[in-house]
Amino acid sequence: MAEQRDKKVFLVAAFRTDTAGDDDGPATGTAEDVVAVIGMAGGRQRFEWVGPNREQSIANPALVTPVKVRLAVPSPWHPEGDGMVTGLVQLDTTQLGDGTVDEDIDHLLIELGKSRAAGPASTGSYG
Repeated sequence: MAEQRDKKVFLVAAFRTDTAGDDDGPATGTAEDVVAVIGMAGGRQRFEWVGPNREQSIANPALVTPVKVRLAVPSPWHPEGDGMVTGLVQLDTTQLGDGTVDEDIDHLLIELGKSRAAGPASTGSYG
């Protein structure tokens, strides 16, 4: 199936950095907080918050093993000036299942939801 070959899934990671907003360019760092998941395959795109909505996903992100983020920008979802940045972390193909991108995202949201103190994953999407 073509979708399986070209599917990509990303964690949207948020973390605090002292370099956010500097003129030196994009920030880098290590993140443990995941606020959303993005998936793409062919013409299909899907974005999901890890919580039931944006506010709850930011206030109570999913926790993951610390992961390096090579390129992050000031977070559009956090208060300006607080030093929070967001960046994408692409999952390796070995971390994805054999099904569709939707199946991968659904499974990922269930697993990420286990690390959140407050309940189920998002139900909204676009694509």
